[in-house]
Amino acid sequence: MDIIRQAEEYARNMYPERDIFHGWEHIEEVRRNVRKLADFFPECDFRNLDLAAVFHDIDYSKPEDHVSNSIRIAEEFLVSMNYEIGDIQKVKSIMRAHGSPESCKKENMLEGQMLYDADKMTRITPQGFVTLTLYCVVYMKMKLPEAVQYARKRVRWLHKSLNIGYSENIISDDYAELKKILRKL
Repeated sequence: MDIIRQAEEYARNMYPERDIFHGWEHIEEVRRNVRKLADFFPECDFRNLDLAAVFHDIDYSKPEDHVSNSIRIAEEFLVSMNYEIGDIQKVKSIMRAHGSPESCKKENMLEGQMLYDADKMTRITPQGFVTLTLYCVVYMKMKLPEAVQYARKRVRWLHKSLNIGYSENIISDDYAELKKILRKL
């Protein structure tokens, strides 16, 4: 079995216990977005990018520490599989980049920008907006009207924070649909 399939199997079993917010569906959606972006960048290191996508949110037990916790789990798994040290470092850098626009710029790598965008694109959709709003209610303890307002602002900010022009093209229909819905709220 190749490293991607082994990582999928390992991660799919871990997500339910460590990431009730995102779940495996989020990972599949991020990976679909990564594949779409990779079509525009055949030079990217797709294997390591895909591994980073599999592990990027694997430990959301403490949202503020999810990037470092997820990197630790990915590294432990990859070391146990005797994955090349240089490739492990690249997976970790890609994962670090997905945390914020600042970390994305700091890592300064195409694959990191791709994962950042692929992850954020999942929130710039009608379903992503609902998930983000529920996250605000459950984890941030906001009342629903406050959560809706926060999610509106956050979605606009996420859209502006995308790094790659192709990302906007990929989600343009979903974002247009979301804007229609938000005008009605």
